[in-house]
Amino acid sequence: MKILHVIAGLKLSYPGGVSNYVRMLAETQHKNGDEVWILGEKDSIKYPFNYYEYKTDKICSFTIGKMEDKNGLKQIEKFLKQQSFDIIHLHAVFNLDWDFFKVVKSYCYIVSLHDYFYLCPRGAVMITPKRKLCTCYSEEKCCACIGYLEQMVEKNWLLRKTCGFFRRFLHVNLKTKLPYMYQKVTIARFEKMKCLLENAALLLPVSRRTKEIYENSSIVNKYEILYIGNIHADQYTENYVLSPLNIDSKIHIAMVGELSYMKGAEIFIKIAKTIDKNKYVMHFYGKSQKEYEKVAQASGVIMHGKYKQSEMKEILRKVDIGLVLPVCEDAGPQVVMELLNNHIPVVTTRMGGIPDFVDEKNGFLFNPYNDAEIMSVINFFDKLNFEKINFFKKNITRTTTTQEHYLDLSKVYQKLLKN
Repeated sequence: MKILHVIAGLKLSYPGGVSNYVRMLAETQHKNGDEVWILGEKDSIKYPFNYYEYKTDKICSFTIGKMEDKNGLKQIEKFLKQQSFDIIHLHAVFNLDWDFFKVVKSYCYIVSLHDYFYLCPRGAVMITPKRKLCTCYSEEKCCACIGYLEQMVEKNWLLRKTCGFFRRFLHVNLKTKLPYMYQKVTIARFEKMKCLLENAALLLPVSRRTKEIYENSSIVNKYEILYIGNIHADQYTENYVLSPLNIDSKIHIAMVGELSYMKGAEIFIKIAKTIDKNKYVMHFYGKSQKEYEKVAQASGVIMHGKYKQSEMKEILRKVDIGLVLPVCEDAGPQVVMELLNNHIPVVTTRMGGIPDFVDEKNGFLFNPYNDAEIMSVINFFDKLNFEKINFFKKNITRTTTTQEHYLDLSKVYQKLLKN
């Protein structure tokens, strides 16, 4: 089968959720004999499959304004005609012209819904600048969320960098923001994305919540929930070590990924400040925003800095319990999968696709927007002991392996091509 995966606006080597998934999937399909192509940003790494580099100077990735690059669109149209793919699988369209659906509508294409970029241009996280949670597209709300001046700044690279500097300076000193001007570009953008999604042969949300959000946004098509494969599931073993794992006999808690507001930095710091330091050791692995890094350190968190994906298994060997704390609707929680596949119970928010994998048998769920439930997390740690941790461990089962996911997806491809 000849397959094209589209991750426009990303390098395949980028260490993020979507690119990690597409890289894993492409490698598995290639090993199983498929002819695999990737459409993505220029990448310095050489892959065993084919890589079509797409670059535009007219649309920056995650733009919040107009997405127009007709020359780039013609370039892709020519490429598709030359190659004759059996199936086109869309994962990200971060810097494609918003009329891309006109080019692909005559092909058999499907869309994996890894995030909410098709609905929300603001980084695909569905959170407003005032840190309000969104749960669906709304014409009036979206026009009011993203102002005209903000779009103009985002479109011009030099202006964006200059204003970014002054905005950071002003935000620290005067607490001011760009003046707001109402716009209607988000209406046009949504209609284009709606056409792209509704013309697809199938939509593949990566969790139940993702499907619900798109359905509530009036996207009408066939949906089939397909949980992604995880490389740590390939290495899963029924044998595991009971806690305590460290000679100090303390409970070691770890959060991995990114320390930012979206990923629950404020809740993380609150936990760090309140837990018993004689009983717990808290760790953070990954990149962190400066405003949170110093506070976390002052709260007793050991900050380990960035890590490589290949180091994850070794990092998790001495972790008793993991924290995953997004305040946004995290569609396909890969960190949760990594923790569970390494026999680590998870304390996490009840957001996005997380409840598809975590329950009271293998961890603890709470609502990050409910003060009483946040306090319940503090109470949970007050009462937690190794006996409870080992109870969770015994109930952990692995998630989908890369080969299982490949087989499930192959059935989807074959069924669509047959029809």
